[in-house]
Amino acid sequence: MNTHFVLNDEIKSLNSGINQDWYNTVLELERQRGKCKNVDFINQDLKRTRKAIVVLGCSFADGQGSIQEEVTQTLSPKYSLQDNKFDYISDYIDPEKLCNLALKHNLPIIYGGTNNRYEVNIYATELNNSWGSKIAKMFNDEYTIVNFADRGAGNNCAIKKMFRYPIDWDSCDEVLVLWSVCDYTRWGTLHGNNLNFNSITGDYRTFWWTSNQEAKDLNGLFSKEMLSPMFYIAEYLENCTSVKTWCKQFEKHNLVVIPAFSPLPENAPTMEWQYFLSQVALKASKDVAKGMKAKLLTEYVWDVNGKETLIDLLLEKEELIHGSWHHIVNDIKGVGTDQGWISPCTHPTHKSQILISELLYDHLNKNIL
Repeated sequence: MNTHFVLNDEIKSLNSGINQDWYNTVLELERQRGKCKNVDFINQDLKRTRKAIVVLGCSFADGQGSIQEEVTQTLSPKYSLQDNKFDYISDYIDPEKLCNLALKHNLPIIYGGTNNRYEVNIYATELNNSWGSKIAKMFNDEYTIVNFADRGAGNNCAIKKMFRYPIDWDSCDEVLVLWSVCDYTRWGTLHGNNLNFNSITGDYRTFWWTSNQEAKDLNGLFSKEMLSPMFYIAEYLENCTSVKTWCKQFEKHNLVVIPAFSPLPENAPTMEWQYFLSQVALKASKDVAKGMKAKLLTEYVWDVNGKETLIDLLLEKEELIHGSWHHIVNDIKGVGTDQGWISPCTHPTHKSQILISELLYDHLNKNIL
C-alpha cells in the first residue's frame, strides 16, 4: 500500500486536538517545510528574490537525523545490519502516544510504508531543520533555497540535478552554491520510474561499494573501479568542473566546498592523490598532470573551523578525537553519541545542524559575501 496522509475517526478519537483544522495547518506546514525541493515553489520564489542558495550533497545536507530530541527518543531509530538501513519506526509505538507526538510537533500522520500501519512523517521536518534551510532563514529569506542533496546519493547525483530540473534560472541574478562533498565510493544513475520533475528527490539509484567484487551485477562491476584512485579522483575532478562551469552562467556567483565526512582527495592522509598525479604524468605529461591539479576547487574550501570535515567538528564536540570516522561510526549506529551531537542514525542532530549553520553563516559573511 502506498504511504499517504490520513485523518480518520480512529485517529481523531485518540486525541481531541487532532481535528480537520489542525490537520489542514499541518499539511500547509509540510508544504512550507519541503519548499526547497518543490520546483513550482522555487520558480515562484525566484521571481521575488532573484537570488538562490543551492545546496549539493547527501544526507548530511538533506537534514537526516535533524529532528527534535523528544521525537528522536520516541521513534528510537534502529539499525538493521542485514539491509544496512536505519528505521525510525522499526518498533511498534502506541497509537495514542504517536498522536500526542504528532500534535505536539505538528507532524502529519501517515499510513502505509513497509509495515502498513500508522506512523508520523518526519522527512519535511528534517529537511526544514537542515543547515541549508537554516542559513536561508538567517538571511531573512532574501534567497530562494534549492536543495539538491539526497539521502545515500553520491556527488554526481546531486550535481546532475542542477541540470535536470526545469528551474527558471533566467529569473536568478545571483547564486550561492554550498557543496557538501560526500563519500567518493558512491556512484549513482537516474531512477526513471521515480522521476517527478516537480519534486527534487528520490530520482537516483546509488551503486555502493561491495566487497563481493566477483558479483556480475552493475554494483559488483562498479566495486572493481570505485576504490581505484584513477576512478574516484577523476570523477571528483569532473564534478568540480561541472559545478564551477554551472556557476559561471550567473554574473554574480559564489561557491563554498564543505567536506562532509571524508577528507578531500588532496587532503586525505594517504598517497592516492600523488599516485593519481604520477599516473597522469606517466601516461600523458607533467603539464597534463598540472592541468588536472588546476581542476581542484581548493580556493573555495571552507576549513570547517580548522577541521577537515563536518564530522570531525562534531567528533571534537564529543571528545571522540581518536580514530577515523569510518571506524567510530560502527559504535554509534543505533545509539548515537553521549552528548547528542551525532544521531543514532549516524547523522548530525538538530543541535549539530544549528551549530553548522551558525559557523557557516559567520564564514559566509566574513569571507564570501
